[in-house]
Amino acid sequence: SWRAFITNIHTVKAGESCGYCNHHVCETDTVVATVDIGYADGLYRPMAQGGTGGVCLVNDSRCKYLATSMDQTMVDVTGVDCKVGDQVTVKNFEGVKYVDVTGVTKGKGFAGVIKKWGFAGGNMTHGGHSKRRTGGLAARDLPGWIEKGKKMPGDMGDVNRKNTNLEVVAIRPDDNAILVKGSVPGARNGIVFVRKSLKNNVIAAKAKKGAK
Repeated sequence: SWRAFITNIHTVKAGESCGYCNHHVCETDTVVATVDIGYADGLYRPMAQGGTGGVCLVNDSRCKYLATSMDQTMVDVTGVDCKVGDQVTVKNFEGVKYVDVTGVTKGKGFAGVIKKWGFAGGNMTHGGHSKRRTGGLAARDLPGWIEKGKKMPGDMGDVNRKNTNLEVVAIRPDDNAILVKGSVPGARNGIVFVRKSLKNNVIAAKAKKGAK
């Protein structure tokens, strides 16, 4: 969920366009509100394109997304009693039991095979010389090169990771927060994308329907 505020309200006539690169063309006279949030703030792109994703709420009224740029979003507020400075939010997790959380994992820098892949390593005593070394890598004369995908030292972390089927513990609209059970990828204060878990939500819906 997110919260933002209306910075401008204007009327777009039928046939005129609004948004970045004239993305949306209004079929009828439309009252458009500009909201101070965009892709640069972490707004999920599919959610804000044409209103096909989440539900945008302006003073508890459902409104449609029109267009989104890096730092602002256009919302259709035709027939909605609102003014500049009013709060706009989105509540698209009500009734959702499971979610998928995607983020970028913590960067660990350059790491050896023991830290990165969990190799056991060589003997630490009795004169062992391969304590933390990689060990044998290539085959013999045939083929004579290291196979693709071989586990070797390299950069660790700083990759996209999705944790699926995390249970939703609570939703706090006042704090604009969602509490989930399980690990969330990334460092503190990082940006994560929370999506409805398709698999477990379908299972939960079928179980609820069967219980009735």
